[in-house]
Amino acid sequence: MQRSTLANHRSGWRIWGVMAAVVVITLSTKTISMATVDSDTFHTQSEYAYFTLLMDTLPSTYNGLFMGSGACVSCHGFDTAFVANVDMEGTDINLVDDWRATMMANSAKDPFWRAKVSHEVLTYPQHQTIIEDKCTACHAPLGHFAAIHAGATHYSIAEMADDPLALDGVSCLACHQQTPEGNDTSHSGDLHFETDRIAYGPFQSPLSSPMLQATQYEPLFSPHTKESGICASCHTLITETIDLEGNLTGGTFVEQATYHEWLNSNYPPPKPTAKIATCLPLKGSFI
Repeated sequence: MQRSTLANHRSGWRIWGVMAAVVVITLSTKTISMATVDSDTFHTQSEYAYFTLLMDTLPSTYNGLFMGSGACVSCHGFDTAFVANVDMEGTDINLVDDWRATMMANSAKDPFWRAKVSHEVLTYPQHQTIIEDKCTACHAPLGHFAAIHAGATHYSIAEMADDPLALDGVSCLACHQQTPEGNDTSHSGDLHFETDRIAYGPFQSPLSSPMLQATQYEPLFSPHTKESGICASCHTLITETIDLEGNLTGGTFVEQATYHEWLNSNYPPPKPTAKIATCLPLKGSFI
């Protein structure tokens, strides 16, 4: 009896010993892992916390012409119940998270673009107003065109930096509020928007009541939302030329021709050799 009790005690101590060793190893591994993260990563933990807050904060206000992407989250964002915005296998494919990680969503925050605009302004300060107005038309359309709609003649980088909707980049309504006017033929940021609360989409006869009640926007079908021409206004940039002293020469220069490069490639239908690839599906617009 005593031997059995003693054996049980020894067995119990062995179990506790193993468990303690596991805990120590786990804590040690975690400490080493955290130390590695802190020493190998460029940003501090506080900076990561700030970036997380920045990414989790989408503007949902209305500026007189547009509403921010935050207003779209409740229906088009992540569904914690995994009922909406999932594929046939139950995988989350919500549009908001898909969009917010793109260059489009971060177009007004892009440090490389901001640096290039700053360089242009420092080189030719006499053209600062024109340069910043032209660049913000496509990189910060919600702020730029709302200001123009309200009567402004130009829109600056300083105004953009203090404008939450401008910093929303190429937001949802930057495309969905565009009218069919000028589709395929407009360029250099010459965008045309509905002044009423209308959101065009690729689906016929959409159920309008949920969006109307939540945002006061009416969803309407329009085939132009499925056409690559909707990208042409910003992805074709023709600028005026200047000499080395910054004087206008009267000429123009095709600075960017992304849309026309695609248009003259083998991808757009209905060319015999077409690979049938348009701009929009590549951006996840039809998920």
